[in-house]
Amino acid sequence: AQLAMTFYLVGYALGQLPYGPLANYYGRKKTLYIGIFISVIGSLLCALSPHLVSFNLLLVGRFIQALGACVGLKVSFTMIADSFEQVAATQMISKIIIVFAIMPGIAVAIGGWITHYLNWESCFYFLVLFSFVVFYLATRLPETAKFLDRKALNFSSIIHGYCVKFKNPRIVLSGIMMGCGSTVVYIFASKAPFIGINLMGLTPESYGNYNFIPIIGMLLGAILSAKIAGRLSVMGIVLYGSIGSLLAAMTMFVPFLFNILNPLTLFFPMFLIYFAEAMVYANVTSLGLAHSKNKSNGSAVLNFINLSMTVIAVLFAEFVYPDSALLMPIGFLIFLTLLLILCFPLKKLSESV
Repeated sequence: AQLAMTFYLVGYALGQLPYGPLANYYGRKKTLYIGIFISVIGSLLCALSPHLVSFNLLLVGRFIQALGACVGLKVSFTMIADSFEQVAATQMISKIIIVFAIMPGIAVAIGGWITHYLNWESCFYFLVLFSFVVFYLATRLPETAKFLDRKALNFSSIIHGYCVKFKNPRIVLSGIMMGCGSTVVYIFASKAPFIGINLMGLTPESYGNYNFIPIIGMLLGAILSAKIAGRLSVMGIVLYGSIGSLLAAMTMFVPFLFNILNPLTLFFPMFLIYFAEAMVYANVTSLGLAHSKNKSNGSAVLNFINLSMTVIAVLFAEFVYPDSALLMPIGFLIFLTLLLILCFPLKKLSESV
């Protein structure tokens, strides 16, 4: 399960970069269509893997699935940056995070039900059908690209464009801070099922139901972030959210240190962490893209840095004491401490603009 998550994350991170030039060349909507089609192919390969008795095919399918699915994150941020200034963009990203909060919770619950009543490969057949729903929704979106760059796919243009973005300290720093938060989310997604099902004895169905608790935290945090955007300074919200995330992680670390493992000590701290992180994520994202002229490449680099950190962290969690429950809150404390430390150089960069 952890390898399947890792291969997905690798594809999700690497897939960010190609969609930057593609969205500039073809437009935002056509790029969405390309990604959805690739995701369908990956889901079908995953669904076929047990019939062909091939674990390697499952991993390849997960990688391809992620290469396609990551288009949603990348293009949605690009379209928001195309259409709104920083304060309004923060409010819109907060609303997007509400969807990010709701859908994974629903997905985990549906996955638990499908696995319980059918079999695990049926989850991938479901994702194929769901991709057609996403495709329909994509057709309803407006095209936000102000113009198409017919040189965007030239190799020299791609290299130059990304070199400029990787040299932008605001984008790089914002991407690392996003990565600190995302790492916590993905480590939880990869290790918490093992802790909940193997160590606590939860069924996949009950684990899926409990998983709604942290999702509600992210939902409430995103709503609060949208409400206070423009009323408090962006960096003030980021700082308060970072401190809150770190304190929330302590509420998991202490009971886990004394081997107190139960649904309360696993899911309630994640409610608090997700609540605080939702405010950080929305504001750091809008801050990173606010002064980027090429919004498509900017969001691609931002999310590439963000998700590359999660890949490294999940791999580390998989191979270093993979059966240790305590490793998870220790990892949270490390990355959330780094998140808090990075608030200060980002604040200086923001004040210098």
